[in-house]
Amino acid sequence: MEKTTHESAKEHRTARIVQPPPSTPGRSAMPPPSTVVSVVLQPGEDVEWTWASTPDGGAYVSGYTIVRRE
Repeated sequence: MEKTTHESAKEHRTARIVQPPPSTPGRSAMPPPSTVVSVVLQPGEDVEWTWASTPDGGAYVSGYTIVRRE
């Protein structure tokens, strides 16, 4: 599994909703659906996406971790 981080450009004072990056298709033309629809983040938080691979080479977001910005 691979993790990527989404960092916001500005500090927000209210919660924000972040959607995962799009899935990537494998040899079949259909990308697999992500298991995460969206994440609600509070000010000072970012999200690390956890990726999973399919047998045909596709990839999708299978989870996430909320992390504090430093």
